[in-house]
Amino acid sequence: MGDHLVDGKFKSDKYAWCPAGFLALKLTDRAAQDLLWEYAQRHRDRDPDLSDDLETALVAAGFQPPLEDLLADKISAAVVRVTRAMRVALRRVRP
Repeated sequence: MGDHLVDGKFKSDKYAWCPAGFLALKLTDRAAQDLLWEYAQRHRDRDPDLSDDLETALVAAGFQPPLEDLLADKISAAVVRVTRAMRVALRRVRP
């Protein structure tokens, strides 16, 4: 234990190019994909573009997103469509 700590920071011995305090994760690493997906969800408020791109890259790398996330996206999109349709309909009804 402690072989990967340099001045109290994690340092990869496999990826020498990776600076201390960072961890290199491959999008194709099946053991990391669910963690990266979760990171995308948690980071969405701060950087939605990063989250969208990370999700797209993970799916392209063979990751299958959790069903609840897929359903949440579909429900959100449906709510947006219905809300827009209601606004258009209300504009037609109101003078």
